[in-house]
Amino acid sequence: MKRGVLFLVCFSVLSFILFVKDAIGKEPVLSSIIWDGDIRIGARDSVNAVILDVDYSNGNLFAALKNTEGGNNYWTVYVSSDTGRTWTEKTGGLVGPGIIDIDAAILNDYFYVAYAIGNAALIRRFDTGSGSWDDTYGTDTVFSSGVNVKEIALVSEQDASSPARLYCFAILNNNSLRYFNSKETVTSWGTFDLGVTNADRGLDACYNEGYGNRFAWCSYLGTNDSVYIEAVGIVMSYNYGPLTDVLYTLSGFSITSIGAYGDTVMVLYPYWQAEFDYSVKSYVSYDGGTSWDYEGSLFGEISAGFRRASAITARKGDEFGAVIMATFNGLYRHRSYPAGAWSAAVNFTDYSLEPRVKPAIERIATNSYGIIYVDHPTRAARFDISQWPGSGIEEQTLEEIFLNVNPLLFNRQISIEYTLGGKQNISIDIYNILGRRVKNLVSGEVSAGSHSASWDGKDASGNPVASGVYFCVLKTEREQSTSKRLMLIR
Repeated sequence: MKRGVLFLVCFSVLSFILFVKDAIGKEPVLSSIIWDGDIRIGARDSVNAVILDVDYSNGNLFAALKNTEGGNNYWTVYVSSDTGRTWTEKTGGLVGPGIIDIDAAILNDYFYVAYAIGNAALIRRFDTGSGSWDDTYGTDTVFSSGVNVKEIALVSEQDASSPARLYCFAILNNNSLRYFNSKETVTSWGTFDLGVTNADRGLDACYNEGYGNRFAWCSYLGTNDSVYIEAVGIVMSYNYGPLTDVLYTLSGFSITSIGAYGDTVMVLYPYWQAEFDYSVKSYVSYDGGTSWDYEGSLFGEISAGFRRASAITARKGDEFGAVIMATFNGLYRHRSYPAGAWSAAVNFTDYSLEPRVKPAIERIATNSYGIIYVDHPTRAARFDISQWPGSGIEEQTLEEIFLNVNPLLFNRQISIEYTLGGKQNISIDIYNILGRRVKNLVSGEVSAGSHSASWDGKDASGNPVASGVYFCVLKTEREQSTSKRLMLIR
């Protein structure tokens, strides 16, 4: 019995060390004053895919969600005409059952939703002015194959001059990568086999505005667990890869993300160097794909046995915006085009999240990005925006706040030290890994300077809490926060 308990304690300690080893001293800036309260999209739970797009001509936002009900997958469309503050479900948007994968994009006054069922990909569209389903257009077929579909990715030339196109990429069960396009009327689709036979999973795609030779890009993980990129353009296709070997087998859930503008292309991909050594890393090309440079991890190493999803966008040529679903929160960074310095990582989420669902990020306006993610455990879709248009809110950092917790691994009590740059109202709380507050430690006005507090591992009622991962979170009157991960072992 003692040997078994000792093994469990040792395993817990090792897991926690791996979990936090690169987080110590590099916690993201938390700044919810930038990111307004997260808005739930619809009332559906068990969401497992989210897509976001914006019609720049009228400002309307569209979301497509895939969710599970009664063991079957469906998809639904929602529209917002007030930059995401409220969302309306649209009639004709609940489609299923049996959906394998979905993607969506806006082109010429319509929001197109492509979805895979069995060996075919179908498409419907919604008017971007009214949000109504175009029942005259009905349901069109992008392609039908003799092989079932694994994943699809839909790309729009919304930002291009006429004639504009939709592009659809698909990975089939025989590991082939197929490509389809349709002109702006979207009444017929051209079909192309790119000659790829090792495409396995993690498909993503983007349109490349401002670069005439390569119109659309896609990224995926091959059957050898390496990252590949495919571009289509004047010459039918350009293949790049393998860019990197992930070393540790990434079987099952894995995601890549790709963004492009002009001659700059960036791909994010999952990287497991060992079983408990995980991160999301990146490659970038500044010459339209001729050469590729390794840029490392944009969000630092995340050493834990949990896989993470990421997304990147490069619309309108202003900036690259990137987001990752981490263990406890969603992190966001941006940089100017083509190669500016990345901003500090910002936590934009108000809820615990489902890290295995790929988030959606789009440029809403200048210096403003919208993001959809899925929370945990409800698995509801939630929307947030970096700056509500017209709000006058500008990005801030937390240089005036310092928080330190010692020890991070404990069984009796921790000491909490914090420093404030000025007198203000603050709170210090302990949260569990599900995002529920366990106990408030400090609440009220505190003077500038250094202060301390402690936590004895008990909840608000004085009862000892269970062993596990907890978070010490400091919030100021400006709703800015910073946090530390810690682990209690009884």
